[in-house]
Amino acid sequence: MPTLTDRLAAALLGDDSSRHPLKVLHRKLPRFMSTFPNEVLTCQLADGRKRRVFIKYEAGHGHRSYGHRGNVAYEAEVYQRLLRSLQDFRPKCLGVSADPSSSDTWLILEYVYNSVRVSDLSFHRSTRQPHALVASARWIGRFHAAHEGRVAEPSLAFLKRYDAKYYRGWAQRTFEFARPLRVRFPWLVELRNSGDDWFAPLLAAPPTVIHGEFYAKTVLIRSESLFMVDWESAAIAAGEIDLASLTEGT
Repeated sequence: MPTLTDRLAAALLGDDSSRHPLKVLHRKLPRFMSTFPNEVLTCQLADGRKRRVFIKYEAGHGHRSYGHRGNVAYEAEVYQRLLRSLQDFRPKCLGVSADPSSSDTWLILEYVYNSVRVSDLSFHRSTRQPHALVASARWIGRFHAAHEGRVAEPSLAFLKRYDAKYYRGWAQRTFEFARPLRVRFPWLVELRNSGDDWFAPLLAAPPTVIHGEFYAKTVLIRSESLFMVDWESAAIAAGEIDLASLTEGT
């Protein structure tokens, strides 16, 4: 607990952490988990105020997925160097704690109270899923438009970029892993025989910053407000990829 309290205080309070102690009152697991360990903490600040935060821990975990995803340190960089500049973006990054000795990174975000995943809205009476999907598509479209002209900026050089090698690798792995399904799905053979033609439109499209895994389960909604989470796969690529992810299965 002392390590947790010290690192949390340093991330949230910076240089004032030693003069303004922080106390952890309660810890609990969120309703849904992700690849990386995470929890919701209720803290008490030195002035008596309470604050609830969401923490995602790297904890030695990783899931690079052939270069598609990053780790918590990468996601923290996305928050600090990209999302922080967006005035109305939420959930806000409250702090990042990095341990140089272990390369372990904690990403500390504001906790989104009373929210539900857009993917779960079919079981939620107060909000309709089609409306939420449209609102999500509108949000990501504006995000793409705002960042299309920024892809060459040095500040975004840290982002992954989808190139011909990236797309080609996914096609090759799909064909290999789906070998038993080739008779049932003849388009797999067509995909292999098409070479690089299938992804040419993606390379020809104007690149922008994409979320990378913009599924309905990575968008939270509370009333009419949207909260975009899980940015460890952010990249520079065609914006159509995010739209395809959002509408998958609908």
